[in-house]
Amino acid sequence: MRAADQAPVNGVSEIRRRSCEMFDLLNRRRLSRCSPVYANMELSYLRALLAVIETGTLSKAADRLGLTQPAVSRQIRLLEEQLGVVLFARHGRGMTPNDIARRIASRAAAGFRELDAIARDVSETRQDPGGTVILGLTPLVADMAIVPLINLISRKFPNIRLKFAIGFSGYLLDWLHREEVEVALLFDPIHHHSLSVQPLLKDELVLVGAGYRRFSMEIPFEFARLAGERLVLPSLRHGIRMMVDRQADARGAVLDVAIEADSFPVLRDLVIAGHGSTILPLNSVRSEIEAGKVSVTRLVPDMFRKLALARSTTTHQSTASKAVCVALAEFLIGEVESGRLAADILVNPKHFDGRV
Repeated sequence: MRAADQAPVNGVSEIRRRSCEMFDLLNRRRLSRCSPVYANMELSYLRALLAVIETGTLSKAADRLGLTQPAVSRQIRLLEEQLGVVLFARHGRGMTPNDIARRIASRAAAGFRELDAIARDVSETRQDPGGTVILGLTPLVADMAIVPLINLISRKFPNIRLKFAIGFSGYLLDWLHREEVEVALLFDPIHHHSLSVQPLLKDELVLVGAGYRRFSMEIPFEFARLAGERLVLPSLRHGIRMMVDRQADARGAVLDVAIEADSFPVLRDLVIAGHGSTILPLNSVRSEIEAGKVSVTRLVPDMFRKLALARSTTTHQSTASKAVCVALAEFLIGEVESGRLAADILVNPKHFDGRV
């Protein structure tokens, strides 16, 4: 998922020292006696090792690194030759890393994270924020925000390089904890000591039916009545489904979930085709409402979810990350104030400095 950037020149000696250190541990000898071949280890070999282990396949690793599969395979082979050890079991289904490979990858990942921190520290000494920021977004937010955000950042902060990781909130939380993204914008992040959270917006969920149902926002729909509806909903692991199931359990309602799909467009199409009703964010069906393809109504009790910025408390938030968070908040609030996005604003933009 995470692309590998070229390490800063000043950090090369550090990662090579760490490479030497990790192999010293494996070979049980003192660091001062580490073979020069390890000190001259190509960082690209270690990046290839990390990519294969983290993605699980050569093809995915090649996509992440922007290389061909033979090139990645060659780097792994050269790494094994340089170390004099076998790192993967090769079979018809691909490559499986052994314990030595996993230990090396763990140390290398820590070294690359330190290099990233060095780059952030250097960038923060400049007047203009700079460096790479990996931002996690949900698919719905990504569709509407990525292009405007890139336009805004490139204009105001040309030294900031943005990378995006797209996934549902559960995946984003996992990537935060694994430090694969620096900050993420997700729905209803759990309150936990390992997370720092800044709510931005409150988004309403509505009952969505086919256009002929003629649902109306002025005529609310009692949640208990959903027991009589044929429903198409996200799967059990999805945040919206969890909210719906909690409400149903609290009211003793047994829901008829005929079809499950973790895709808003698929759920919309199923509703339009007459396969049932669903519960989605109002913002995800606005164009279909205007076209008369679907009709919507509020639920009683009403259902909302919070859109919030989150980061792991174990990581340092860079100046560049704060600048990106401010720009993202400005964009979203501007969408609400212009009427293009239906939501309640939960943060004062005048006082928000991007700190999460």
